[in-house]
Amino acid sequence: MKKLLISDRNNSKSLIVRIANAVFIAAALFAVTSQFAMAQAPHVPAPGTAGFSDIQVDGDRVKILTAAGSPGKIKIKLSADGSWWKMLRVYDKNNRANWIEQEDGLYVNKKDVIEIDSSALNDTFKLEFWKAKLFGVHTHIMNETYRKLDFDGKIITFVWREGLEDEDSDLSEDVRTFINETLTIDGKEVTIKSEDKGKAGSTTIKFRTDVDWWTAIKLFDRNGKEKLIQKDNGSYNPPSGDLTIPISSLPSEVTLEFWTGKLLGVHTHMTSKKLIRERFDGRTITISWGAPAKVIDETVKIDGKTVTIKSSDTGTTGYVTIKFTTSLAWWTAVKFFDKNGKAKQIQKVDGKYNPTTNTLKLPISSFGSNITLEFWTAKAFGVHTHMTSKVITSERFNGRIVTIDWPK
Repeated sequence: MKKLLISDRNNSKSLIVRIANAVFIAAALFAVTSQFAMAQAPHVPAPGTAGFSDIQVDGDRVKILTAAGSPGKIKIKLSADGSWWKMLRVYDKNNRANWIEQEDGLYVNKKDVIEIDSSALNDTFKLEFWKAKLFGVHTHIMNETYRKLDFDGKIITFVWREGLEDEDSDLSEDVRTFINETLTIDGKEVTIKSEDKGKAGSTTIKFRTDVDWWTAIKLFDRNGKEKLIQKDNGSYNPPSGDLTIPISSLPSEVTLEFWTGKLLGVHTHMTSKKLIRERFDGRTITISWGAPAKVIDETVKIDGKTVTIKSSDTGTTGYVTIKFTTSLAWWTAVKFFDKNGKAKQIQKVDGKYNPTTNTLKLPISSFGSNITLEFWTAKAFGVHTHMTSKVITSERFNGRIVTIDWPK
């Protein structure tokens, strides 16, 4: 019995030794692994560019955008899609933590940037990526090593998107690259182009199409609320064909969806295009589906004189602006009618125009698919006489100033 107890004691001791050895080996492996991770080469900008390549974090794509900042300062920003909590954290050389968190599209404690003096960081430093996992547990996912010199004087934004890129994703390396994209839908060309004609902090999206049936552009804000510009029966909704949207309400990657009426008029999603939100900021984005409305450059002959009708793209989107000029001495007028048959008229009599501005500006929505211009003048005994007409599609008037000149 005594021998058995001694044997059991020796076996227990041996088991403890084996466990201790295993723990020691595991700790050593962890230390080696940690040292290896610490020694990993830093993530540097792509050769020949100032931009970083994308990284993958727990199955998500993170895009790194660079903008000019202040010398000696580093700003790190986080722009995260989705509702799950995410965090970036960096330690300075004194082991002080600096972090930024985002959840449900909102910044925790309203802190939207890590701002740190360059001198407070080591030449290379680690950036920690954290994410809510099962049951919402805040979990450290990975580290990335960066060089201070690549961040100094810059604003670095980590655009954390849920999921990896697909064929529709925006692969642009520069946050401020102008948008100039072309798609083909049902054999028609669709262009997406940006201009610096907006207001910082917002974007204006213009939709123009020559497709005859129901057509629409959809996008969604960061809360999933739909924004829609559509054209049906020749009219846009909203009437201007434009939407102005605060940049702060958009997700980090804006998905433009293209819809049209197909068989039996069924509204059908045709394709999508994803674009980085910052490429919309302060810009007007024009989406043209099919050929843009042809400029107006028409003529009519009246009493041997050539009357010209010409348009310029200097008007107000959603409005028809018609200007009438003539050097004829007697009563002369241009008439046209809204979709309710109500006459609109610009006339000149006794050297004076009525209205005095010789211009009328009316909502495009007040017209049908065509605008018929009627040309009138005083003939024998001063009788007001209809001389001729010209029919032009309303789309060609939208956002333009159309000048009609009737020479003497």
